[in-house]
Amino acid sequence: MTVAADVARAQSNQHGSVAIVYTAKSRYIRAATALETTLRLRGLKTVSIQLPAKGGSKERLTAIEKLKRIGPSVVATGGVVATELILAELPDADVVFFMVPNALDTTFLSDASPYLHRVAGVTSDVSPMEQVAWIHSLMPAVSRLTILSGDRTTQTALAIQEAAENHELGIHVLRANRGAFPEAIDALTSSGTGGVLMVPDASVYNSTTVQRLLVWGARKHKSVWAFSENIVRAGATGGIFADAESVGKQTAGVIQRIEDGTEAASIGLQYATGSRTAINVGTVRVIDADIDNRHVDANTVRYGDQ
Repeated sequence: MTVAADVARAQSNQHGSVAIVYTAKSRYIRAATALETTLRLRGLKTVSIQLPAKGGSKERLTAIEKLKRIGPSVVATGGVVATELILAELPDADVVFFMVPNALDTTFLSDASPYLHRVAGVTSDVSPMEQVAWIHSLMPAVSRLTILSGDRTTQTALAIQEAAENHELGIHVLRANRGAFPEAIDALTSSGTGGVLMVPDASVYNSTTVQRLLVWGARKHKSVWAFSENIVRAGATGGIFADAESVGKQTAGVIQRIEDGTEAASIGLQYATGSRTAINVGTVRVIDADIDNRHVDANTVRYGDQ
């Protein structure tokens, strides 16, 4: 059989299928697996392509060539890199992203984006309202928190700030970057803030700056609210974050709606509805904080009990 015949057969077999493209990071893999399983249970055909976590330009070109041969009706993309790649290279495809952090700050969802008519998806962010509601219910005595924000999280920080107004919780946004993090720590100390609400921003946080912030919280008896369970384990007061498997299943629902005829633009951005919570009771003791245990349910992961 000729190469042309092989391509024609692939197009015939795969047209109308959903392609799932994601970088090889553990949280994306978990979400993609749940997404693919859910779609197949609904009777949809899927094609899964995993991209290298770093570099891998050759692999990305190969993936694009494969997708162009297949011609999927929808491409689900895990993470910012995969989403930007597919939007640029497959101009006729609807794109449904998943596990994208700080989605409000992405270029493909900006008002000037040429992709708004064909993109929708599920961010890895818990909604600002749910974040501040959980923190405020757990520690109502804290009336003011600070977000350390870089260029990549301006709109994300603003959305949290606006949501906090409904809970009488003041949110101050402090510009920061990891290259001048000691100055940010000094500014936190002089501000009189009750603590820090972290947002995932690589221009602000790395292993060194996270550790420095946790030490500041312990020494100053300030709460630090994390965006990942690992940071809570390391010493943050607590955190609420998206469950990757739930994001995958939620993304399948978005894709199903598009397959049923709903335009992607009318769906737009969805916040993760499946959230998990964690607290570090050891840190709570260290900072001498009062926690309202009525809002610590049986599913909340607890660290620092010993």
